[in-house]
Amino acid sequence: MLRRKTTLILGAGASSEVRLPLGPTLKAQIADLMRVETEYHDLKYTRDNQPIFSEIQRLDEFKGNRQRILTASRQLSKGIVFASSIDNFLDVRRDNPDIATLAKAGLVHLILAGERASNLIEDKRARISSLKPAALDDTWYQEFAQLLFEKVGVGDIEAALSRLSVIDFNYDRCFEQVMFHALTSLYDLPASRAIQLLATVRILKPYGTVGRLHVPVGGSPQADFGSEAEGRYLHLAAGIRTFAEQMADEKLQSAIRESVANAEIVVFLGCAYHLQNLDVLRDASSGSMPELKRRRAIFGTAHGMSESDKASVQRKLKLMFSSGSVREPTLSLSDCKCVEFIRQYRRTLSAD
Repeated sequence: MLRRKTTLILGAGASSEVRLPLGPTLKAQIADLMRVETEYHDLKYTRDNQPIFSEIQRLDEFKGNRQRILTASRQLSKGIVFASSIDNFLDVRRDNPDIATLAKAGLVHLILAGERASNLIEDKRARISSLKPAALDDTWYQEFAQLLFEKVGVGDIEAALSRLSVIDFNYDRCFEQVMFHALTSLYDLPASRAIQLLATVRILKPYGTVGRLHVPVGGSPQADFGSEAEGRYLHLAAGIRTFAEQMADEKLQSAIRESVANAEIVVFLGCAYHLQNLDVLRDASSGSMPELKRRRAIFGTAHGMSESDKASVQRKLKLMFSSGSVREPTLSLSDCKCVEFIRQYRRTLSAD
């Protein structure tokens, strides 16, 4: 179990262990999905993007304006490959809301499709079915659930969860899906009780999500894990936020600030440490950090990262988590995948 207040910070590498696409793949997918061609002065859609553009065409700003759709589509498809991430692309092109409209709708399609193709759905017709026994083998989700619930009886679940906070930079709901199945399967809890317990965990989504799953996430509409989105792409896209939008959300920023400041252990899993994402945390940690009884411990994965880049990230993290009279935190970045990290640091993360 977790004996100290712990905040997990999740990047795309965390979700990739259950077959969700990494950032570069997702960028290529959205560029391809939202590309529109012309044929005899008409817009030519594909089987995949036609339902999405059918909704977009009904928006007042696009109604009867084919050129506006074509311009936004081309700028999105051609430009996104030169940005470090989709979030960064939407931020640098914040001057053009049309691009954001297309990108958010496309993300809904791709993330839900990624969830459907993941290891986390056994029966595509039953979203709240049990997982296959081997679904989580060799993933950090399984290792972390084992750590989180070790020696935790049914009556102690809420107390165990109270020491956990999650800042998830992903649009998907993989973490919530796994925790739901862990509670219903390990403890044989009814879905309603598992949902109630999940609601006690602070799960923050800086860039929003493709829909509420089991528990409310801000003002996002509800969507089952891996569900189809036809007819409600724009409805679900309302739950996705750009960098500027989430930075303007004072309630979210306050919650991130509290989760970062009060954590005794901070763990970065599957993060690329994009400057934009660090800015979210830097803003959250820019205030006065409370003095803790012991030195704050910062851990993270740095799979495939050069020693030079790793040193650069470590310097940034030390500055972020040190302020005023607060002692410099202990910091360790490991060149390994998320599952390997949890296995290697299991005792450290669960120590008093």
